[in-house]
Amino acid sequence: MPSNAVGGLMFACGLFNLFLPFLCFTLASSVFMLNIQSWEVIIPMYLIIIAVTFVLALGAFAFLQNDNCKKVKMSQIATNAGIAAAIQAGTLIIITVFPRILAIPKNILPLSIPYSLREGLSYGYFTSFASMFGTVIGGTFSSIC
Repeated sequence: MPSNAVGGLMFACGLFNLFLPFLCFTLASSVFMLNIQSWEVIIPMYLIIIAVTFVLALGAFAFLQNDNCKKVKMSQIATNAGIAAAIQAGTLIIITVFPRILAIPKNILPLSIPYSLREGLSYGYFTSFASMFGTVIGGTFSSIC
């Protein structure tokens, strides 16, 4: 298995999931004028993040399996993408149950940055690492022929 492909896919999925919460919070606060701490913003954002993680993982794992095995088993790829989405969902549940965890990256950012941007980047910090972890785990299982 070429490690460059796994590393590149891991970085791409992590980078995309870094900016997804940032984009959701920015749109919710700036365009729709919603309270970003309300459940009407957080629940759809969680669902969007989990769905996007699943779709990104599906594509990444199909690429890896095609590259390594020269064939694609969709059931195996869908199972591995489900694992990646479950890791992402677990991270979001931990953030919800223990909201003080978000203060770690949020307090590092300067106070001159608007609150919605700091909140989005704080969520993005954790979702990006969960996405990279899920991509590595699922990619490892997907490369097994």
